[in-house]
Formats: sequence, structure tokens, C-alpha cells
Amino acid sequence: MCSSDGSDERQRVQALVNEGRHAEAAALLESVCGGSSVTPRDWFILGQLRLQLNESEAGLKALKQADTAAPGQAQIANAIAHALFALGRFNDAYARLETQRALTPDDPETLVNLGYVAEQLGRKDDAFTHYSAALELAPGDFRGRLNRAALLSERGAYDDALVDYRVLVETHSGSAIGWFNQAECLSKAGRFEDAVTSAERALSIAPRHVNAMMCKGVALASLALADTPHRGEKERC
Repeated sequence: MCSSDGSDERQRVQALVNEGRHAEAAALLESVCGGSSVTPRDWFILGQLRLQLNESEAGLKALKQADTAAPGQAQIANAIAHALFALGRFNDAYARLETQRALTPDDPETLVNLGYVAEQLGRKDDAFTHYSAALELAPGDFRGRLNRAALLSERGAYDDALVDYRVLVETHSGSAIGWFNQAECLSKAGRFEDAVTSAERALSIAPRHVNAMMCKGVALASLALADTPHRGEKERC
């Protein structure tokens, strides 16, 4: 039997989500969304559940219902962009985020997502601008800092990238991804000893991080090569 206001069903949905039973949670929430007590949050959660189940079209449909019921909310707009991105509609995702930025220009998540979609569209300069704007508002934003550092590293601006990576690992010291990406950048910059140290920090957090293992191996090999006398060169005592 269903409660008149859907409260019992919402509690059950939360319990199912906590148990990882997302398909059952989505099915139950569909019944709530079909009733008169539905709220924008119900539609939003349903959309998120559908996205987690890789049902992007259904997720987008639910999220649009949430947006209609509560227009202008950055959280909903970013979720819609996520759904559009999952469907390969990158330009539509970017346009939706641009619209949201005009409404909530100080929302870091919107700016970071704009940066990420811009990268996928090959607009690297725009991506850098968006990440930088997000970091002005939220210096500790993990994705913004990580992605801007990666862009700088791609450009060969290793010193600038390492400034970002240093901030990243200081503020998110438990992130294996942060330490690994810093290790890669250090290796590209020729700082192999520091690269080994950073890769080891990544491995201390995630011992099976294959890329960190490879990065450490390459850095160690580069150190060994640097210590090997060149052919025809005599060793000195």
C-alpha cells in the first residue's frame, strides 16, 4: 500500500539506493513520480538513478521534468549536461551549461563541466579559461585543479602544471590520481627522483594502480640510464 504523500516510498527508495539496488529504487520512484505528490527532487533523483543504470535517455527525460518543475537550478542543469554528454551530444551539453552559467555565474561545478566538455570539443583554450574561473571561486576544487594541470602539462608548461599538482596533492593528499598525475608531469620535466617519490605515494594509496607502477618503472629506468656512462666515455675515479 502506498502512502498518500509518497514519504514511505521515498524512504524505501533511499534504503534501496544504500543497498546498491538502483534498478529497484528507480522502479519504485517511478511510481512516486506518477502521483500527485511528486517533487522536483523526486524527478532529479530518478534521473540520476537512470544515469547510473546507463539509461541516459530515460535519465534525461526525468531530469528535464525536474528542470521544468524547478528551473534555473545549477545541480539539475549539470545533471542534464551529463546526460547529454553520455548520449554523445557534446554541443548540446556545452550549450546547456553556457545557459546555466549565465544564470549562476559563480557556480564552480558548472564552470568545471564547461571546461571538460570544451576539451572534448577540442576547445582547449576555452577549457583552460573555464577551469581557471572555477578555481578562482573554489581553489580546492579537485577536478578543476587536476584538469587544468593536465592541460598545462600537455602544453609543455611543466613548471606551471607542477604548481597546480602541488596544490592538488596538498589539499587532496589521499588521492592516488593526484599523486600519479604529478609523477607523470615530474617525469616529463626530467625530475625522475621526484617522479619516483610521487608514484610511490600513489601506490601507497592504491597498490594496484598499474599506471603508477609503469610511471615509477620508467622513472627508475631513466635514472639508471642517466647514471650509465655514454659509450666511449671513460668512467672517472
